[in-house]
Amino acid sequence: MPHLGGLPFVEKPPGFPAVVATAYRIVGKPSAAAARLTAAAFALASLTAVFLLGWRILGVEGGSLAAAILSFSMRFCRTAHNVLLDNALTAGVAFTVLFTWIALENTDVCKKRRAYAAAGVSLDRKSVGV
Repeated sequence: MPHLGGLPFVEKPPGFPAVVATAYRIVGKPSAAAARLTAAAFALASLTAVFLLGWRILGVEGGSLAAAILSFSMRFCRTAHNVLLDNALTAGVAFTVLFTWIALENTDVCKKRRAYAAAGVSLDRKSVGV
């Protein structure tokens, strides 16, 4: 559970702080490097989802361009370097849009249901910590 000023900080669900805490356990102690690496991993996941969506719609060039535009935007760069819940939320939203697009493209009912389920899991409030 995250703390603020020595008191439990329960304003947000604990999804993102739990991932950061897991990174601390992996390295053996709390460290800025482990927390920032976690934030960078979520930023990379966001770029991956944006690339895959662009690839499905416009091909490899479109996916590359979409990921490049996102990666060079000032706010994304600033957020990707800070340990914020926004990193997990951006990744969750990006994958939700990707899976929704996949569901809308499919005509097979089973594949459509799986894609919609993946979209729902991608933006589950508890998983992204918002």
